Amino acid sequence: LSSAQSQLVKSENLAALGQFAAGIAHELNTPLGAITSSIRSMVDIIQKKMPEGAHVLPEFSERELGVFFALLDESLAQAARIDSLPDRKLVKDIEDILRNSGIPDPDSTAKRITDMGAYGLKEKLGELLLVGKRGEILSAVEMLSAIRRLGEIISVASEKAANVVRALQNYLKQDDNVDFTNIHINSEI
Repeated sequence: LSSAQSQLVKSENLAALGQFAAGIAHELNTPLGAITSSIRSMVDIIQKKMPEGAHVLPEFSERELGVFFALLDESLAQAARIDSLPDRKLVKDIEDILRNSGIPDPDSTAKRITDMGAYGLKEKLGELLLVGKRGEILSAVEMLSAIRRLGEIISVASEKAANVVRALQNYLKQDDNVDFTNIHINSEI
């Protein structure tokens, strides 16, 4: 009976240790998955879209370059805010502004504007987007803001993974100046 109880306690301890290890693995895999996915997306953008965007920029007129930089500045400022998405009312408001300004295809253009984070220019968008190379400008800004947003995701996910590792190190850290004491391993696990 004593041997069976001892075996049961050992198997429960191993099961608890296994759950602990699985929890740590999950806490690390989540941010590492976000990092991996973001890096793949960045590489894809750089390989497939960047060369195309680089050829378009020199073709922009001075006014188009001004529009490009206005949209880019706003978009990059919002790209750091990865935890918030614009609401439908904002998209609808931008659609109305674009429609009233005579911008073709205001629905998809408003979606592109909000996706890239340039919605802070709300009232100025109608005037800004009255340029010939509107589509090329939007594509170039989308590409650069996507890279910025992916970089922010990598930064946040890296910090989360580092926090898990730091917490584990603090838990396992042995201090030479501390006397060893008995602990109840089951409650610690």
